[in-house]
Amino acid sequence: MTRMGRILVITLTLLIGMPSVELVREKLIYLRMTRKLETGYSQIKPNMTKEQVKQVVGEPDSVTSAGDGWYWDAMHHQGGLWRGLGLTTVKGHYVLAVTFNDKDEVANVWAGVN
Repeated sequence: MTRMGRILVITLTLLIGMPSVELVREKLIYLRMTRKLETGYSQIKPNMTKEQVKQVVGEPDSVTSAGDGWYWDAMHHQGGLWRGLGLTTVKGHYVLAVTFNDKDEVANVWAGVN
């Protein structure tokens, strides 16, 4: 194989291989987050504090203006390459919602697929 042929093969391998590896990496992150939210749902119990909830599932993706509702959505963990290629969707993602009482303790927990 000529030098130019080897350069072409290497270039094509990088142009196809690197994005493919990144797509797989982003998908694994998304699946890991989905699993974390599913597990978190089973671990969050009434009267847990906000700090205890953070230890289970991490910082919320969004918080209500009053601060009494925290939300996590696996959709927010779809990767940049997936978004850039238009492969992401809004529906079909695992969602976790936790509301707190006036003592900042868990009042209600809900989870499911949107």
